[in-house]
Amino acid sequence: MNLCTIGTRSVVTIEPDAPVAAVACSMNNRSVGSVIVVEDGKPIGIITDRDLVVRVLCKGREPGTTTARDVMSTSLTTIMEEADALTCLGRMREAHVRRLPIIGGDGELIGIVALDDLAYHLARCHHELAEAIGAFPIPHEGG
Repeated sequence: MNLCTIGTRSVVTIEPDAPVAAVACSMNNRSVGSVIVVEDGKPIGIITDRDLVVRVLCKGREPGTTTARDVMSTSLTTIMEEADALTCLGRMREAHVRRLPIIGGDGELIGIVALDDLAYHLARCHHELAEAIGAFPIPHEGG
């Protein structure tokens, strides 16, 4: 299963020179907790709502003049669209992240998958497996 069917292709993105005030507005308008910073269609960083609090508000930085590039996390962990859910989950665990940008063969951003997306997908798979197993009668040998 393609990761974009587990996550979403509708990714909120921003340019690196955008002010963080615009980042916050984008998050608010689209009801998301993160934006991917892109340059030439390729992801170069991520900003979460927590980053805005810790790296802007708590440090007293001006949201109108501080840019996305100034506060983004640049050690961006990504995953190829062909990866499976368990590989994606392992990558998240190793990198200690809750979101992974999904990239295509040329490194272009094509989607994003969140830990919540994976949890929902794996729970649904578990439920379908349980239903399939339940459809088979279990022989009972009395005793």
